[in-house]
Amino acid sequence: MRRELTPAIRSQKRLALLVLVVVVMTSTWLAGCDTVGDGTGENIILPTKEVTFRYRFETTMAQGNSLTASADETFSLDNIITEGFSRSDVVRVDVISVELERIQPTNQFLNDFLTRANFNMISNNGSEQTVAAVGSFSATRSAELNVSAGDVTAITTGRDFTSELEMSVQQMTFDEYVIEVTAELRIEVADI
Repeated sequence: MRRELTPAIRSQKRLALLVLVVVVMTSTWLAGCDTVGDGTGENIILPTKEVTFRYRFETTMAQGNSLTASADETFSLDNIITEGFSRSDVVRVDVISVELERIQPTNQFLNDFLTRANFNMISNNGSEQTVAAVGSFSATRSAELNVSAGDVTAITTGRDFTSELEMSVQQMTFDEYVIEVTAELRIEVADI
């Protein structure tokens, strides 16, 4: 024989179910927040990001043994950060490594035409900072630059940023040269 539930018992069961649903949803929401920050107010370090700048230059651009090439690319932290943060959340940006790679001409090593290089980052308002340099090259197609001033927060937190490569050159025998510089960024954001 089946017993009918009274309206009071039905209301209590609905209330208990509602409380259970609210507890489960709140727990799920809080667990999702933990993946962004733990609410302690400490900063969060995002996975490292790479930005690659490409420089094209010709023999005619050299002034004596000096040549400065501007990057083809411009970047914004808003396009680099993909974890739900924006550049307004950024507390600090550090360059942790810089690699220079010869793309063209394919049959030359770096030391065939370069003797020195400085990698400078430039903000959208024109502020410039030398970030990394190398004083000599070996017979390779790529080289690590020595990071000298890793904190680029002031340069990168504006609307956008770019870079230039200052080089000492020698025996440039080809019409066009292409070099890529990849900077690895460590980005720290405020916990939300």
